[in-house]
Amino acid sequence: MDAKEISKKVKDYFFEVHGQYAVFGFRVENVLFVRKEDVWKVECSFLQSMLDTEEKRVYYEAIIDSQGKIKNVAKVTHQNKSISEKRKSA
Repeated sequence: MDAKEISKKVKDYFFEVHGQYAVFGFRVENVLFVRKEDVWKVECSFLQSMLDTEEKRVYYEAIIDSQGKIKNVAKVTHQNKSISEKRKSA
């Protein structure tokens, strides 16, 4: 699987779990393949309402194995900045 397929799988997951009316402006922030662990790490974000502003955007990190199975999904909070946010602030 490539980054494009993995990203689509993550997007589909959020639409399935939250419903199409609770995922707006879905964005893939970062995709990284970790060879040592043989997994993909996908950072993504979306708004949970059409009325939400960018400040209310929620961020998640999904871990997907090389076969395309989602292993873990975790919400990224301000205390637990994502990899892409750490790079921006450095």
